[in-house]
Amino acid sequence: MDVSELEIEPIKRASLPEQVMERIKQYIMLHDLQPGARLPGERELAKTLGVSRTVMREALQSLQAVGVLEIQPGNGIFVTPVNFENLTKHLGFAIQRQPHQMDHLVDARIIFERGVLELVAKNATHAEIDSLEEVVRKMEKSTSREEDFESDLEFHLRLVELTRNPILMEFTSLLTRFFREGQETSTVYDPESPRRDARDHRKLIKALKEKNVARAQTILEKGIRGWNRSA
Repeated sequence: MDVSELEIEPIKRASLPEQVMERIKQYIMLHDLQPGARLPGERELAKTLGVSRTVMREALQSLQAVGVLEIQPGNGIFVTPVNFENLTKHLGFAIQRQPHQMDHLVDARIIFERGVLELVAKNATHAEIDSLEEVVRKMEKSTSREEDFESDLEFHLRLVELTRNPILMEFTSLLTRFFREGQETSTVYDPESPRRDARDHRKLIKALKEKNVARAQTILEKGIRGWNRSA
């Protein structure tokens, strides 16, 4: 058989800065460097890896952009805490350029938060679920679209906190970043939205306290899709 007929993906050669980035990440993992740990300087790293300082500088700046490192001029290069929020800083621009992606985002968030509700119903106490009422009262008093939206986001973040799962909390930060950027492009606002949203959130609280996950999921999906239609 002719090798050209084989369905094999061609090998892609990574750029030099990309290779350097991977080596630095491997170094951090190999030495179990914790947040705040200091790395060797730019000159020493470039010499050790056998690359120019220009290549090293580009790699370090890229790692800083995604939140792996922090470069403090005159002080050094430091490992930063893992934070998914750093990965989403520029995602709003992508959503604004491709607004049709919001539909996919809505579907992704619904799938994600349906699972969140299952964990809340399983793990949270009645008192913890009742604490969500505090956010609903804030939502009810909203006088602008921005206040209503911020209260809605806070409610969903509090829901995730009730799962007691820190990884889910990190993913929620990523998803709400998308939603925040998408909703900020809208100027449509119904003054009655805060009261209507508060009623829906109280229904969700009631369903969770009754361990009626299916009803809670239905209410949540309606609310999320409602926000997207108003955008």
